[in-house]
Amino acid sequence: MTKLLTSLSLLFGIPIYLIYVVKEGLEFQIAGGIFLLSLTSLLLFSGTSPIKPLILQKENMGTKKPQIEDNIELPPPVLENEGASDRRNQKIKRSRGRSNVGELSKSELLEVTKSSLVIEEISNTNDAKIAMPYVASIDAQSEMESEIDLFISQKRLKRQELKKRITIERRMKLAKRKASKASHWTAEEDGEDISGLLKDPNHGLTILLESEEVDSTIPHGISYVRIDQHRILKVRIPLNIPHNNQSIFPPLPDPLGLPPLPDPPGLPPLPDLPGLPPLPDPPPVKYSED
Repeated sequence: MTKLLTSLSLLFGIPIYLIYVVKEGLEFQIAGGIFLLSLTSLLLFSGTSPIKPLILQKENMGTKKPQIEDNIELPPPVLENEGASDRRNQKIKRSRGRSNVGELSKSELLEVTKSSLVIEEISNTNDAKIAMPYVASIDAQSEMESEIDLFISQKRLKRQELKKRITIERRMKLAKRKASKASHWTAEEDGEDISGLLKDPNHGLTILLESEEVDSTIPHGISYVRIDQHRILKVRIPLNIPHNNQSIFPPLPDPLGLPPLPDPPGLPPLPDLPGLPPLPDPPPVKYSED
């Protein structure tokens, strides 16, 4: 019914849209187009409801009754006059008369499954040991403390690495400074060798003496200073050391009004050692005659 109404409204709506709505304007055209498209989608995608075949299928399934086949054959009652051989022959006849020889009764199947389960349990108990379950308790406070300890240890490691790196850089800079300063002083000290230059008799330099009177009995230290390109100053410094035989510290005065120290008191002589018994004679040595 709904499909018929949708098709009729779509059939009459298209000419009405083309005759009346197109002339009104853009807004009415869009609204009419949306309406026609919605009717078209309802017509295309709507169909008959699939509820009826499902209901029929359920009714058919309800009418079918389960067929239970009881193929279990009960053994005949045991009589007192029957022997073991008679019962065995009857079992053989029944097994030959069955269509499926490999089928077992429900009781036998239950017995077989129970025996297999018992065997499996025994084998499992002999082969392996069952571990007891262990449940680790998690506390929020302990977890937070462990996270804090981990964070602090990581920060400590980073700080140690940074400190080590800074100390290495400082030592390298200090070593460079010391090396540059040492090279500067060595360059200053390794100046002109004036003493070696004056050994040449044809040096052509004027030597000025700082002290004209020199005592030959005293050793002197000599140093050369260049004044300009043609003059050199020779400085001589005496190296005499005065010998002072007097002691640095004056002698201490004798104490006045104090009696002399007495001699230590005499100790009694040591007593004689107690007498020891004489040593016994050694036993005679016996020689064996071969």
